[in-house]
Amino acid sequence: FPLINVSKVYRIVKSEDKWYTPGSALLGSVSNSEQIVVVEFMRRKLAFVLRDLAVSQRFLICMELLIRRAQQKESGKAMRSLTPTFPPQIQGKQCPTPRLVHQA
Repeated sequence: FPLINVSKVYRIVKSEDKWYTPGSALLGSVSNSEQIVVVEFMRRKLAFVLRDLAVSQRFLICMELLIRRAQQKESGKAMRSLTPTFPPQIQGKQCPTPRLVHQA
């Protein structure tokens, strides 16, 4: 499950066999609730079940940061494989500097 392929990450709450979105008013007891962090890929979902609200929030933030970092590193690789910023010099020709461009 490569982190660059993650399409969505979210948290849901299960309490007394009912599902809730975070922040909604829980009708059941909070102590019996399960905090679930779902990591969605194109064709799969991974669910991490946690008991503590604070732990699930930290876990979600850490997952989001790891995913963002992996995606940034991957996009950096793709950008480096494009044409170089400074094309190779032709023999005897100067690289245009801002001053040379302005004077032209």
